[in-house]
Amino acid sequence: MIYWTISSLTDESQLTFFKELILGCVVITIFILFLLKLTSFLRKKPIIGKFDGYLELYSDKIIAGNKTFLIDSIKKIEINAGDYNGQLEISGYVDPDGSVKNGTTNFIEIILHNNEKFKYNFQQDFEHNILNIKDTLIEYSKQGKLHFLNLIDILNITDYKEIQEFKKNFIQ
Repeated sequence: MIYWTISSLTDESQLTFFKELILGCVVITIFILFLLKLTSFLRKKPIIGKFDGYLELYSDKIIAGNKTFLIDSIKKIEINAGDYNGQLEISGYVDPDGSVKNGTTNFIEIILHNNEKFKYNFQQDFEHNILNIKDTLIEYSKQGKLHFLNLIDILNITDYKEIQEFKKNFIQ
C-alpha cells in the first residue's frame, strides 16, 4: 500500500506538495511546542497538600505547627532551603504544571535523642529567606545540632576561601 502511494507520486508537483506539507507540519509542531514552553514560564506549580502552621526557629526551641521541640532534646537537625516562591525552574521539556516553583520543597528534619524523626516541609517566599535567622542557624551548628556542611550550604557559601574564613570566625 505504501509502495503504491509513493510510486504513484511521480509527478514533480505532487512530490513538492508532499514535501511542503511535511515541512509545514514540522514547523507548526515546533511553533506549538515553543508556545507551550513559553506559557509554562508564566504558570506556577500547584501546591500539593496544605499548610498546617508555621515553622519558627529560636535559639532554645523549634516550633513546627503545633509541636514544640526543645533544642536540648534534639540530636540532629537537617535543613534543605534552596527553593523559593517564584523561582524559575529551567528544564528541557514542557511541564504542564508550569515552570515557576511555589517554594515548598524545602524541609527541616529533626531527630531527637530517642531517634524519633520529624520532617516538615516549609515554604520560602523569597530567595534566601532563611538567612533572616542566620545567627540561630550558626548557634545550632555550634551546639552540634546542625552539621557545618549543612550550615554553609544554607548560607550559600561556596567559595573555598570564604568557607575557610567563615570557619575561622565560626570557631571563635
